[in-house]
Amino acid sequence: MTKTELSSLWKSVNSHGHNNVGRRIDPAHPLSFFVSYDEDENMQIMLISPYLPQMPLSSKQIKVRANERADHKYAICLSLTDNSLKEMFIALCWDLVDCSYNIPDDKTGVVRVINRFKKWQKLFEKERSNGMNANQVKGLIGELTVLKDICIPKYGAAASVEGWMGPLYSDRDFTLSDVWYEVKTVSLSKDTITISSLDQLDISDDGLLIICRIERASESENGAFTLNTLIEEIERIIATDQRILTVFSNRLTFCGYNKDEETSKEYYKSYELEKYTVNTSFPRLRRSELPNSITNGSFELSIPAIKNWRTD
Repeated sequence: MTKTELSSLWKSVNSHGHNNVGRRIDPAHPLSFFVSYDEDENMQIMLISPYLPQMPLSSKQIKVRANERADHKYAICLSLTDNSLKEMFIALCWDLVDCSYNIPDDKTGVVRVINRFKKWQKLFEKERSNGMNANQVKGLIGELTVLKDICIPKYGAAASVEGWMGPLYSDRDFTLSDVWYEVKTVSLSKDTITISSLDQLDISDDGLLIICRIERASESENGAFTLNTLIEEIERIIATDQRILTVFSNRLTFCGYNKDEETSKEYYKSYELEKYTVNTSFPRLRRSELPNSITNGSFELSIPAIKNWRTD
């Protein structure tokens, strides 16, 4: 189901008074999702569940509640209270349904849905008027470059886009079947990188730290590109899979991407992708090696000092 098809389901529901009967989103889905309107005629997605999870609080944008029904199941309801965010709410609903297709049981599915909703809730609460700043754009360019040049050729479009977890507030940018990648985007002259949290590299499985070097460029410079043109290139690569295109679009939404922002139209040039193996000997801070009184922190790594871990 596309976001357009999902949106059309609300049009088939009468939003007025007692005639508001919900429409099931997908009868083949293992969970029972419905679109409907609440008592204030707000767009709503409802999940009928035999299990009551720990519910998040309502926000200014989305009202959250869970009501026990006569059959002792629970109606978990998420209602949009700010209609200016309608398109984002539809994207949220599509993602909640999509992320819970392959589940071992109802409880696991419901917990997954609530956890994914909490990530969306953070996005709804963000200040959206200022767009992405230059550092955020460069960081996104680095992740998309790794997606296009490393992940998709090796793992395919579907696994690569779904494995791009950075936008979902994951500790690492990519989690794939046999490896994880953390991407840092810096200028040509930069000789340090910042590890923004203790958890970013604190993992027992081996992975790769990838340093993407980019610089601002002029439009006429050979190889120059914008964030918009990079995204368009990836969209052409994955164009045959409508579902993955939608997942990709949602990930970009999480990043705060807006193609009309001036920062999305600025030109850059990519110079090199440096790969470093993060294994048991790689220099990093680990929580287990720190006093219990230290609960979080960040640190800088010298790029020249980790040259022995560089790999092809």
